[in-house]
Amino acid sequence: MTGIEQDIGSKADLGDTKFKHAHGISIYEGPNFDDWMQLHRSEPTVSFYREDNFQGKCLTLGVGGYPNVDPLDFGGHISSIRFYTGKPIGLVDAVSGAVFKIDPQPIAPRTLPIPLIITLFDDKLEVYVDANNTRIDITDSADDLSAEYGDPSVSAIVVQKGPDYRGTETASFYKRDGTLCVSNLGPNAEGNPEIIPDLSKIKGCNDEINRVKINY
Repeated sequence: MTGIEQDIGSKADLGDTKFKHAHGISIYEGPNFDDWMQLHRSEPTVSFYREDNFQGKCLTLGVGGYPNVDPLDFGGHISSIRFYTGKPIGLVDAVSGAVFKIDPQPIAPRTLPIPLIITLFDDKLEVYVDANNTRIDITDSADDLSAEYGDPSVSAIVVQKGPDYRGTETASFYKRDGTLCVSNLGPNAEGNPEIIPDLSKIKGCNDEINRVKINY
């Protein structure tokens, strides 16, 4: 299962993740779902676009399972993704603006808990949010990042609590040769993310991370 937790502007930004070939979609509640509902009085949504830069035919979905998006002409054709667009749930025609309502099926259960959300950046972090800094979000241990994400460059790390965080889980990061680079990163006592903004300051680790292990 491939997870996406942030806006994606183009198919190129999806890299070699399996999501750009997806024919079914499941959307789960995130750790701040209830806070969002209380603040906005509406369900958060995710919009999927046929074209880059959030253009073209748009499919907007809420929490639930959508096991087959092929009949909607979206199977394997998602090019960009945006969260919280405010668009109505359904399929929006790019020309007429007509909305075709879509009802979700019961969501497929997560096969594994998500205690941590780990974000890997290909450049050091000058600020926490940088639209030009390519990122990979992972929610489980990964034995070989190169195999799934096409030999990514990792220069900064953020580890934050996921929806199933119990207060003790951490993440360790290993180099391509299997040696340990950074160990036991995790949210602090207040639940705030732990951030390494520049891996080049840790000798031998910049652009070398290829394995991530979640410690339970």
